Amino acid sequence: QHSLRANAISLCVGYLTMPIGAVAIYTIGPLWSGVAIFLSVLTEGWYLSYWVEQPFRWRPVVVGNLISSAVLMSLPYLALDIKLARPEWAWQLDPYQDDLWWGSVVGSALLFVVSFAPLRTRDTPSLASPAIDAVGSVSESSRPPQVTPSAEV
Repeated sequence: QHSLRANAISLCVGYLTMPIGAVAIYTIGPLWSGVAIFLSVLTEGWYLSYWVEQPFRWRPVVVGNLISSAVLMSLPYLALDIKLARPEWAWQLDPYQDDLWWGSVVGSALLFVVSFAPLRTRDTPSLASPAIDAVGSVSESSRPPQVTPSAEV
């Protein structure tokens, strides 16, 4: 859940830096990709290091962002190959360009909102029931305190 949230926040940072990126693409060229990856790693790493209770490791964040970015950077080459193999598809898909773009924006926004919804897992005990340990017995620490009447009045 935290990883999804970190990625969604990174996506928002990416949307916010789009105007800068549009200019940077023409000034520093492909170096902008490195800057964008760095910002993504920094954003996700900051979020995860703040919220995750376990010792934080940067390596999975860096590797995940590098793989994700490599896939995204390969998409234009794949699109060009498809366009060369099937040039008629560009004209057939043209009427749907706006819908596809807005669909991606709305989908990203929904993912962002959903990533902050509280999730219950099998390991998360309900507030209404006591926690059950691995052997199946009720954990003493999860029982509500018992109030016993005092003998003194």
